[in-house]
Amino acid sequence: MRLLWLVLLMGIFITHAWQRLRPANDWLITESTHAVDPIWYVTDIQHHIFDENGNLTKAFSAEKMTHAQKQQKTLVVKPQVTLQQAEQGDWQINAEHGLIYHEKSIEKVQQIDLWDNVHLQQSNVPDPAQLKTSAIELFPQQWRAQTSAPVSMQQKQNHLQGVGLSVNLHTEELRVLSKVTSNHEISSLSP
Repeated sequence: MRLLWLVLLMGIFITHAWQRLRPANDWLITESTHAVDPIWYVTDIQHHIFDENGNLTKAFSAEKMTHAQKQQKTLVVKPQVTLQQAEQGDWQINAEHGLIYHEKSIEKVQQIDLWDNVHLQQSNVPDPAQLKTSAIELFPQQWRAQTSAPVSMQQKQNHLQGVGLSVNLHTEELRVLSKVTSNHEISSLSP
């Protein structure tokens, strides 16, 4: 009987020790600049924002979202942000990871930092632009994005590369900040 109690107590101790030693937040990025103390997390999230006329203006989706109220941050995996405008083209922005900064409520997003395989792409316009970079800061309320990382852009036959980018997604004004190279492919003319 003593042996049975000893085995039972050892089992409880090992189970408790295992739970305390294993990474409880293995779904978080553990870099110190992005680590969070989670309050809740959700998977397969989709969030839509409409204007007063019922038109979709912003959409957000992600595979996983981990929220930390104390830090007022939300860590996301495979985020996709869509900014829609009736009179101009829409912008779709996606990446492997993101960190959302907000005030008091997840609804009041100030900034979204996106990194790893970041793509910005226009849609619903005749000549859509496609931008690629390793990291970007997105300010959805101001329809603005910026990065200091290398960036490449393609639009029809135009190819542009540089370092650093500032873009107003509403007016489509784009500035590449340094080391700019550009190529324009000319299609062959037939006689």
